[in-house]
Amino acid sequence: MNYKLSRKFNETDIGPIKLSNPSTSTPSPGGILTVTLHEGIGLSVAENYKESSNGEEHNHHAGRRPPVCARCNYPYALLDYEKSQATLDCYWGTTESPVWKSQFATCKFDVSSFSELTIYLYIRDPSRSLKSRDVCLGVARVNPFDGLEQSEVRWLELQDGMGKLRISFEYANPENRTLEERDFERGTPIFGIWTSGIIKKDTQRVYAESKIRTTQLNSQPKLERIWDYQVSHPFIASLSFAFESSEGLTLLSPYISGGPLFSQLQKDRCFDVDRSRLYAAEITCALEYLHSTRKVFSWLKPRNVLLDSFGHVVLCGFGPFNSHVKSGNHGTPEYPAPELLLGQAESMTADWWTLGVFLYEMLTGLPPFYDEDHSKIRQKILSQPVRFPNSFPSIAKDFIIKLLDRDHGQRLGANEGASEVKSHPFFDGVDWNKLLQRKSTPTFRPEFVSSSFKQYGVNDPSKDDFVSRWITSLESTKDPETSNPPAQETHQTVVREDDGWELIWDEGRCEFDLYNRFTKAKKPAPPRHGEPLKHDDVVVNESTDPTVPSQTQKQDVLEAALQAGHDRVVLQLLGYEMDLNIRTGAKRVSPLEWAAEEGNFPLVKLFLSKGADANFPSFIVRGMHKGGPALVRAVEKGNREIAQILVRATDRVASTRALGLAVYQQDIPMVKLLLENSVRCEFEEADRPLPWDPQDNGCYFFDRTESEEFIPPLVRAVKKGNTDLTRLLLSHGADVNASYHGLLWDLYEYNIGKDPIWFSCGRPVELAMELGHDEIVELLLDSGADINLPRPSWPVPGHDCGLVPRLVYQKVTARLRQALASRHDGDTSV
Repeated sequence: MNYKLSRKFNETDIGPIKLSNPSTSTPSPGGILTVTLHEGIGLSVAENYKESSNGEEHNHHAGRRPPVCARCNYPYALLDYEKSQATLDCYWGTTESPVWKSQFATCKFDVSSFSELTIYLYIRDPSRSLKSRDVCLGVARVNPFDGLEQSEVRWLELQDGMGKLRISFEYANPENRTLEERDFERGTPIFGIWTSGIIKKDTQRVYAESKIRTTQLNSQPKLERIWDYQVSHPFIASLSFAFESSEGLTLLSPYISGGPLFSQLQKDRCFDVDRSRLYAAEITCALEYLHSTRKVFSWLKPRNVLLDSFGHVVLCGFGPFNSHVKSGNHGTPEYPAPELLLGQAESMTADWWTLGVFLYEMLTGLPPFYDEDHSKIRQKILSQPVRFPNSFPSIAKDFIIKLLDRDHGQRLGANEGASEVKSHPFFDGVDWNKLLQRKSTPTFRPEFVSSSFKQYGVNDPSKDDFVSRWITSLESTKDPETSNPPAQETHQTVVREDDGWELIWDEGRCEFDLYNRFTKAKKPAPPRHGEPLKHDDVVVNESTDPTVPSQTQKQDVLEAALQAGHDRVVLQLLGYEMDLNIRTGAKRVSPLEWAAEEGNFPLVKLFLSKGADANFPSFIVRGMHKGGPALVRAVEKGNREIAQILVRATDRVASTRALGLAVYQQDIPMVKLLLENSVRCEFEEADRPLPWDPQDNGCYFFDRTESEEFIPPLVRAVKKGNTDLTRLLLSHGADVNASYHGLLWDLYEYNIGKDPIWFSCGRPVELAMELGHDEIVELLLDSGADINLPRPSWPVPGHDCGLVPRLVYQKVTARLRQALASRHDGDTSV
């Protein structure tokens, strides 16, 4: 049974974890700390960061996750305890006086030692773009166990800001109950995101997991000895839990939620010098600790370098906790030092080599010895000189050259270790004491990601068939059907002969009849369809005068006349003040849409002259309705005559959607027609619909067509591999660096068996290179495509585009640089 803490504890009360039964599990640590955040008062927030309407009362409904409110901008709290971090979002109160309620106010931490709790208050960037633009409103630091028995609720003054927080703590001790594997669960979504970590059930804290199987061990270690290797360093993840099973050892470390450093590098393409210097300095401090206290060498690799919620580097991995793990697997071919490739003894100098490779990649975006052919990377590491772009900073160049000295005895750091590395002029201005106290503020703070310990380096093909199973060569991804098609012939306009049917209103019966003046036949109009007539999803009020036709009666006749082709009846019906901006029939389309789809040019002209809105229904009203408005229908049918008349009456967004459809159909004459009528090639950012639940995944739509209809026409042309269309769009002002999101398969061709596009979010030149459209790549580069632009960021709350597999990303990036260099006489610095 758990119990509350009733006395003040000292840090010595909780020591290293000891085993009561080594064959099964380890005792739990000191207990569980429950933190409840109640409210804040007196916060100082810049005017442009406040909510849009601070005084209007509205309810976000406690008890479930409130919807994202566009006009409310509340602070959120980021709590840090023993390198475990949790976010508490706020949905109530005001910007200056936020209130935390319900399950959004509480979080739990596992306690292994009595440490300080730090609470950071942030306010989100109102543009909802990058999290690094969020503003810190202040920091509160507190020892939760100091005076816990006297008061469970206390006020904390904010440092580096104004105001204070009301907070309470509760501590429970599990009475030495041992932890087992059943105390954890996997495959559970955290904050709406599926994580690759393991979750402790009682606290819901996420941990990274490593299983060391018995076959991986040179000798059978005792679990108690694991804790002799515990790490205490600001830039290294510590060991939280460990237990033993028949398979071997399971080690758990705090889940570092910012993801791998090199995944952020993929998004940004490269880092500036200041950002790279901070990361390199923090890695240096961590290596200094490992070298001097744990004698851990040759361990540094991309998968071990992560970012925490604040943007600081955290080295993660379980090598420092277990000296029994077999060595010799260096994971990624671009990073091992030459002496390791030659089979020489491991030493700390190998890590300084890897630091040099890291820094080069951070500043340029690719490793210095990259090659598509993995067998050539080894030779490059052993013999190829390091090539630097002309614009490379001179101090950084000197630093990297000295770190990448192939003579490990002459390498920077070989004589005096980390102190020698830290004294290089590249680190001039770094306050190492401030750095170790984590008081240096990173310029970037990552979002929560779910892939902290995934391998992001190039895997050894002999040991992992991921590449062969899922990533085909770039040359083989070209669609065999993407050759430029012949120009399409326009569909013929429908010309109907007079069928003799006319419309008669019977005032006695107050009903419509249809009369054929050729055959003298007479028949009543179809009965009411039963569903109330709607205009823009609002029920139309019927007339109270029974002597005139009702709106519903007119709609019934219109549906029947359109289906039967009674154009004269339609013309007569319009004399009764028929509302044409309605959705009718089984397809729920407007009369103008119906006429455009049927290719009935006279009716299209008639409806437009009688008040039909060419933009009805709007995209928002349509919801998941495919097609529409009328111009899209005409383009879909390839009818240029109807498109010519509709494009003049269609708004900007619908016209660009129609252009995208024409490009998708590779209908060059239709594309030319639309462009000649000043249809824009681009959407604006606000045009694209937001995902139905942006908290889950910023690129996921319940109906895929909602997002893909808003992919720029140029991207569609590139995806189709159509050089003529690409050139045509560029000549009419298409943005060569346009961004796109959510491009997975061909629109309307959803096929699970089809290979996805890895650059599903990106820019046209990347897509063209991935798909192997070399001629289009050249065309885009000639038109000013910038291959160094960061990956586009969609300003959607909770959004994070999926990463491109590292092998594909590096190959596409390297080929784009080669293509650009070839246009500048081989100058790779371009």
